[in-house]
Amino acid sequence: RILLVTLRAAAAVAVTGCIAGCTSDPPAPVRYDVTLASAGITPASLPVLTGDSVTWTNADTLNHGVLSDDSITFGTTQEMAKQGGMYGYRFTFPGTYGYRWTTSTKPGATASRGTIVVTTRPATAPTLTQP
Repeated sequence: RILLVTLRAAAAVAVTGCIAGCTSDPPAPVRYDVTLASAGITPASLPVLTGDSVTWTNADTLNHGVLSDDSITFGTTQEMAKQGGMYGYRFTFPGTYGYRWTTSTKPGATASRGTIVVTTRPATAPTLTQP
């Protein structure tokens, strides 16, 4: 009888992949940083999950802004115009979001382009916690 109970418990752990302390909370949102500098955008392409945010920082000596290709989804030319200025946006829908780094407030003036690729955040992410 004890052997049967032990085998059942071992089988349950093997099937679920979890033992005491296993949780299935979704992964927490993350903040990613993108730098705009004279060398360009770093990183130029960034994969994120829905709910994550991206913060762009102007590390150049010139005034810059960031604007989505559709000019509607996200962007600014004011909040981060000067060196050290920052602009953040939380991505809530999956998709590929192209953007341009504006070098002046004139429409269409650009120095570089970037892409944010947003995929749906998993509903759960099993993790093992230490007792």
